[in-house]
Parts: sequence; structure tokens; C-alpha cells
Amino acid sequence: MSRSHRLRRALATALAGAVSIPAFLGPTSAYTQGIATPISPTDEQTREQWINDQARPGEENSPVRVELLSAPSLDSPAPRPLEPFTLRVRVTNTTHSPVESVQLTPQRAGQAASTSAARSALAQPLSTFGYYAEPVTVDSLDPGQSRELTLTVNTDPAQSNTLTISEPGAYPVALSLLGMDTQSGEYRTLTSERFILPVAQADKPADSADAPEKQPPGLSVLYPITAPVDVVPGETGRAPQEQPLILSSERLAGQLREGGRLDALLDVYSSTAPENSTCIALDPELVSVVDRMSRGYTISDTRPQPQRPQRLRDSWGSQSTNLGTPGEGSKDAQAWIDRLREIAVHNCVVALPWASADLNAVAATNDPWLMREAVQRGPATLQQVLGTSGLTNTVISPRGYVQPATTPGLHWADQPADFPGEDPGEDPGESIEQDWEASAGTTQPSKATTEPISVLVADNTVWSDTGTDRFSRLDGHVTAVGYDSSLAATLAATGTSPSISGYSNPATRYGYRQDSAAARTVTANAALLLALADQAAASPDPQPVLASLPLDLDPTVARNVLDTARSAIERNDARALSLTDYLAPAPDQLNDPVTSTPSNPGYGAPFRDPSVISDAEILRAGQQGRYTNDLTRILSNDPALALTRYDFTLPLRRDQLRALTTLGRQSVATADSAISRSDAILSANGRTLQNLRDAIQLLPPGNVYTRTSASSPLLIVAENRLPLPVKASIQYDAAEGGQLNLPESVLIPASGSITVPMTADLPAHSGLTNLTLWLATPDGTAISSPVDITVRTRATAVVALTALALLAIVLVVGLVGKKLVGRRKRPRPPNTS
Repeated sequence: MSRSHRLRRALATALAGAVSIPAFLGPTSAYTQGIATPISPTDEQTREQWINDQARPGEENSPVRVELLSAPSLDSPAPRPLEPFTLRVRVTNTTHSPVESVQLTPQRAGQAASTSAARSALAQPLSTFGYYAEPVTVDSLDPGQSRELTLTVNTDPAQSNTLTISEPGAYPVALSLLGMDTQSGEYRTLTSERFILPVAQADKPADSADAPEKQPPGLSVLYPITAPVDVVPGETGRAPQEQPLILSSERLAGQLREGGRLDALLDVYSSTAPENSTCIALDPELVSVVDRMSRGYTISDTRPQPQRPQRLRDSWGSQSTNLGTPGEGSKDAQAWIDRLREIAVHNCVVALPWASADLNAVAATNDPWLMREAVQRGPATLQQVLGTSGLTNTVISPRGYVQPATTPGLHWADQPADFPGEDPGEDPGESIEQDWEASAGTTQPSKATTEPISVLVADNTVWSDTGTDRFSRLDGHVTAVGYDSSLAATLAATGTSPSISGYSNPATRYGYRQDSAAARTVTANAALLLALADQAAASPDPQPVLASLPLDLDPTVARNVLDTARSAIERNDARALSLTDYLAPAPDQLNDPVTSTPSNPGYGAPFRDPSVISDAEILRAGQQGRYTNDLTRILSNDPALALTRYDFTLPLRRDQLRALTTLGRQSVATADSAISRSDAILSANGRTLQNLRDAIQLLPPGNVYTRTSASSPLLIVAENRLPLPVKASIQYDAAEGGQLNLPESVLIPASGSITVPMTADLPAHSGLTNLTLWLATPDGTAISSPVDITVRTRATAVVALTALALLAIVLVVGLVGKKLVGRRKRPRPPNTS
């Protein structure tokens, strides 16, 4: 199916459902993203971008809540046409006043023709839900009281009070609650619980067996496993021993223990995932941290500063004695990583960006080394920890889209065809460090990619005519591979913290938690079946469907969606398709390769994304990245030391990527805490960088330095409290006519100091000359705080000594003369003889 056909169908669907939701006609250019500073979803400036106030007005603050507990596709098969189905719900009075005369009525709207139409229907007014079933009266509810109800809903049009469902498909259902508004005193609709009901196809008649069977669409599932890791910021590298792991809490351990979220995700995958159809998307940071946890860790709010230990007398009175407490989750971490390793070596895995970082934000820092760590380090980490690099040359955008400025950085995801090489002891991530050393950490142009790169994005984020079906060329080597954006946005709105997809139509963004987690799970199941049916009906050769599950995947949602996918494959409504095959275009699905980036690229964010990382946060991360690069450049590798300069500062770069994570950013429920977490990481990382810079300093020789002659050298001590040698130059600022003769560079030993001699040509007429000196990188970037010294010139010293000598002579002569005069005037004693 061509892209133009998809756009026409989406337009027709949008116009058909445009009661209160504006239609999306398709972008002609990317929507410019960016906010100056972090803003809460509750702020009036951005609230309407998170939640459309015109969708389901008045329901968000209802005094009574309806919660779906049991429904078809959750714990029972989907009903067939004309069959009744059973719902179990809970009605709760959330106010401090009694609620009287409440009536619950099942309603439905017209059959949804596509996943986008289904999403639009859930945001429409209740007046569009024109079919009504038998209402149920709820007894009065005291404050805080709940009642559970079981509803049997008829669908046969021959019966009265029926929803009239005679064909298979997906039907928007609303359980509307009519009652007295305790604030206004009006009898009105208080709220509704909404979901998409899947209705299964009736059994095929016997005479249909001879009919030609259509090819079902392929189905692939992307199954993310990631979680925030609360590594205390400010870590630096260490060798040959591993740096002790310090976490700020046991939250991650709680997810790893039996019954925890991460443990349950592995259980669900092992028991439910369709074979050859599900690929695990792993956050390499999570894999690395859990692997380190298995060898022991500490819980503490702070970490020791990465400098040479203080002398005992300098530490007297210090309060920094908090060493933390031993972590309790090492055994659970070991068990979890062992299970994951066993799964990974026999099944499909692919690396997410490091820390699930927002690649558009990383690219905006203009730091190629951060981008390389984001997209290139992942497969290397999976190879080291799990024994497999997983699917390479593949980038998954956590935001679901990439901006044109991000595409050049994706070239760094290129891995050679023989990756990871034949040497099992080789670190496949060493190429980043090798390139650093070859370039001394300078900014590099985009590399000449030799392997094609695939980037997974939502299909409505690419509208250029540089491909066919789900494939589009972004440049000469990067191909965007699209997936159903409406299906992905529906899946993202599941779980306890439903997310707003930045590529979703703002008209369909309402307070998703108005509907229960169970209702949103039923909707997710129906959306997957609807996407498959939509493709099956589109052409004799249907396009495959990729179900991209959300990063913060809930195990209950995972089990339901995977069970729905497996059942669809077993019924031959879909066929299992690997992610590798989903990413592989046929020869006729790509136009001629793009040799350059067009002036107006046809891809990016189609709508305003309120969850983007702010310009201020990107600026801070980019600035700290440059400070990290400067610090790395001033350090020197020593063959006698196992630690290298790049490895020493690598954890600081990981802090910066962790601050740019998408985890938690896209949910109204967690966005504020995610913003605070990023701020705390950047603040701590900045303090560590400052402490590291302060560990390299010049020690001036007192307040005033007096030379005995013009040729006498000035002496200054350069100190280095870091575990690697420092190669630096000494820069200075002197009065007009003053010049210092300095060595081109100085090598300060690791955890030591060196005395640097230098000569000075200073103005002869000057009495005192003030100098300012500091240490800098070889390219002149200041790396230490400046120090001020005052030099007394030779002429001034001679005059001062002469004046002192003459004054001393005068004093001595005066004293001696006074003594002699005194002797002459003294009278002789009388003669008594």
C-alpha cells in the first residue's frame, strides 16, 4: 500500500469522525519543537498540549468514578456478533457527601474503521455513542464507598435495550454514569468509562473451506525492558578494579526481586511471547547496572569525591563519614541477569539508546561523543554482559520520531558486518576510545557510513516521497522504518502511568487515567486486532504490523497484548514476522538512495510535543559535555596504569545521557519527578566536574615573590590530585611589557605535583608586578582556577636594600657619637686624699 493511499485513508477517517476533533491533513514540514525551560504539565502555558480540554469535558473531576474490573479480552474471549458479553465494574464515591440515584448505562458508537478512528472515538462527546443497552441503577453511595456490579450486555438487535453488534470488528463502548452533581445540584452525566470492544469473527461456514485464503499480515512485537537507574551522579572510572556501585535507593532492586516489574516482564516474555515474532528492546544502561549490582553495591545519597585522599590533619573536623549501607538485591540481580542472558542468546534482542536517551536532545548538545555513547555503546554492552550484541545497525527512537538535525548522528550506530569480531576478550566498545585518541577529542564530521542504518519511528512522522510503504530514505545511509502511529499511541496510553505520544494528534490527548487501567488494556488488545484487520483488508499483499510497546511497559499489559498477538497468529489472522524481516525492504520499496540531505526534509515531529527536554537542560548537558571533553584532553594515558583518560571520564558522560532520558517525561503523572531527577543529575554532575577541575591547580609561592636578579627564575608548583597524569600548558596575564618564558607544556604526575621554573621579563621601572596564571588544555582552554602572584623586580630590591643600609649606618653613627660626647662631659669624682 502506497504512502499516498495511507494518507487518503487517514484523512477520510479523520473527517468521518470530526465531531469535535479537528482533522489532521498531513504535515508539509516538521513542527518546530523546543521549550526554553522545564514546564510542568499542570502549568497553564502547556496544559492544553498535554490534555485537550474539549475532549470529555467535566469528566476529569467527577465525584463518582467507574472502574472496569473484568471484560472480554481481559479474562474471557472476545464476544462474537449477536452474543451477549459480561462486564464487571466498580463504582466509587470519591467525595465527602452521599451520592443518590446513580444510573450506569452501556453505550456504543459506530464501528471503528481504523486505529486512528478508534482513538478519535474515545475522545468524542457521549452523544456520538448512539446505541444504548439496559441501564443499571446503583444504590446510594456513602462518602468513599464502592459497589461492584455485574452487567450482561445484549448485542442482538432482536432484543430490546441492545448495543446491536452484528459484525466483527472494534466498537467504542462507554459506560456512562448519570447522577446528581453535588456541587451544581444538576442531574447530569457525571463520568464515563470508555474502551474499544473487540468482537471476534463468527466461525466460518463449512462451504468456505474451498475459498482461496488471503495472506494474513505479518506481525512483529517490540518488547522494551528498561527502567530508571538511580546511580548516584558523579562517578568516575577506575581500573583495574571496578568502581564500587553506589545507588541512591533500592527501587531498582524492588523491580528485580520475585514479583517485581522487571522480573515479571521476563516471566511474561518466557511464557507468552509469540515465537519468532517478539524482539526485546534492552536499555544497555539497565543491563550494565544490574550486572554491576550482582557483584555488590552500596546505598547512599552521596559519593566520595574522586580525588587523592586528604591528609589526616586536613580531615579533622570533616563530616564526610557516611559510607552508606550494603545493598540487599545482589542475588536478585544475579538471578535476573542470568535469566536475561539465557533468553538473549537464543532470541531476538536489540539495544535501545543508552539510558533511553532522547536522541533529538542528545543531537542538540552538538557533542558527537555523547551521541556516539548513546547509539554505539549499546551493542557493545550487550555483547560484554549477555554474550550477544543483538540486532545491530538499528536505532530505536524513544520519542517515536527524529528531527532532521539528529540524522547525521545516527551514522554512529554503524557496526561492521563481522561485529563483534572473533576475539572474545576484545572490548567491542573500544572503537569510541580509539577514535577519541586519534582525534584528541575534537569534534568530528559525520563518519562515512558503510553499513545501512535503520531507525524505527512512527509512520506519521515521515511524509517525504523517498520510499514506499513503511520505508523512507532520510539520507544516503539512514532509512526510516515506520510503524502504526495510532496503534503505538494507544499502547503507550496503558499502565499506571499512561504516556502522551509526541507524534499523536493533540485532539486525542485527554486525561487517559479517566479510564481505568483495565479499560485501557482492553483498548490496546482491540487496537492490535484492528490494525491487523485493517492491513488484511487493504490489499492482497498486506503490509506487516509492528506493535511497539511503551518503554514503561506494565507486565499486565504485556501479558494481555502478547496473548492477543499469539492468538491472532494461531487463528491465522496474522503470521509471525521477525523484527529483522520487518526492517528489511524489498528492492521495490525504496527509491534511489538519497545522496544528500534535502533543504526541506520531509520528516520530524508532526505535532507539538509538550514532553520534549527543554533548551535549558540541553544547554546544561552540552556545556557539561564540553567540560568533560576538556578535562579528558588535559589528562594523559600512562602505560603503567590500567586506567585510561577516556574511561576515567566515561561515567560523567553517562550522567549527562541519563539526564536526557525520555523515561517518565511523557506521562502527566511522572513528568514533574522526571524533570526534578534530571535537574539533580546535572547539578551533581556539574559539582563533580568542578571538583575535578579544582583538583588540578597551581600553588603560588606566597603573596609576594622577590627575585635577587632579573635572571632568577620564578618557581610555581603545579598540583594534580587525580589518578592520571595531567599534560597542561601554563597561561598567564601580565601588565603591559611583562612577559613570562614558560615551558610549552608540563606533565604533572598522577596524584602528585611538580615544581615549574620560569623566567620573567618585567618592566624595569615597575616596583611590583602582578601576574595571573592558570592551567589550560593544549588548545588553550582554561582548566584550573587562576592564581595571582606579585613579583618584586630587581631594581626595587636594590634600592630598598641600599636605603635600609644607609639608614642603618646613620643610626649606628648617631648612637656612637652620642656615647662619646657623653663621656667627655661627665665630671670627675672629687679627690678625697
